[in-house]
Amino acid sequence: MSEKVSNGIRKLYKCVSNSLGEMLIPQDIKRILGGQMKQLNTSRDNYIRGQIEVASEDTNAMEDIRDLYDRTCNRMLWQEMKKQKNIESVINKTKELLESEANISEQDVDEDWMSRFFSSIQDISNEKMQLLWSKILAGEIKKPRTFSMRLLDCMTKISKDEAQLFEKYSLHMLNIGSKIAIIRNDEFEKKHDISYDDILILKECNLIESSPFLSINFLPDVQDEAFCIIRYNGQCITIEMAKGKEFSLPVYQLTRLGTELFQVVKVKYDTNYLSDVAQYIAKNNKDKTVLLYKTYVLVGNNIFPVGEPDKIVSE
Repeated sequence: MSEKVSNGIRKLYKCVSNSLGEMLIPQDIKRILGGQMKQLNTSRDNYIRGQIEVASEDTNAMEDIRDLYDRTCNRMLWQEMKKQKNIESVINKTKELLESEANISEQDVDEDWMSRFFSSIQDISNEKMQLLWSKILAGEIKKPRTFSMRLLDCMTKISKDEAQLFEKYSLHMLNIGSKIAIIRNDEFEKKHDISYDDILILKECNLIESSPFLSINFLPDVQDEAFCIIRYNGQCITIEMAKGKEFSLPVYQLTRLGTELFQVVKVKYDTNYLSDVAQYIAKNNKDKTVLLYKTYVLVGNNIFPVGEPDKIVSE
């Protein structure tokens, strides 16, 4: 392998080789399939000879057996070829994602995880779904244990339309502390075309919690005052709270699986969305100071707003 091949692609090939053996390359496909057909024909002839002994006096029975075996072999070969094509398509898309990736963990990807992954993608033929799966594989190669086996199982049950629905609603998802959530409020939902029926579909997919009583709560109990920080697309909101003054935000919260999937969906951010969120919070929390910052820096787990804020005054 060339020294110019990135560490990400080297690790990808290693994972594939450990799980599937050597990859098929285009110029060898005919030779490999030819070998498979030779094996199938040999097995067929042996099987048919055995059946002839049972039905030696029934010509029609022998022809039926031969035809049935041929159809079975053709079906199995066709199905396996489709599965192989799907697997190779996801691998190639993953390769493209890893070509320019510099930060690759040296930790090995769990072999059971890889086996489950390849078993899961063999029947995925839709291009957009294959890209989503390839992002999961690329992310796991970059940093093992990023994506759980439960997510792989969940993804096998999610349709293309359901995945697109989750992607559509990703533009409404806010980072609030360690959680990711969508604001739950009738007026706010109506303004931003958030449908409760859609939320229920995502709940059925085990991607979101839709309880009417679910809220994210903050209560400073030590400091004289504290901040709640909400992040979105490089911007952030700070909500200042005096000691003993609780801040509660009703939400639809992503599940663990939804949080994992959020890492790989393509989010079409709305540049004005966080300003609307700030206005909503200020309007419903008149005893709080709500500030909107155009940018912030993340140092470890600490968030530091940058520049002068826009103070939000509720109507």
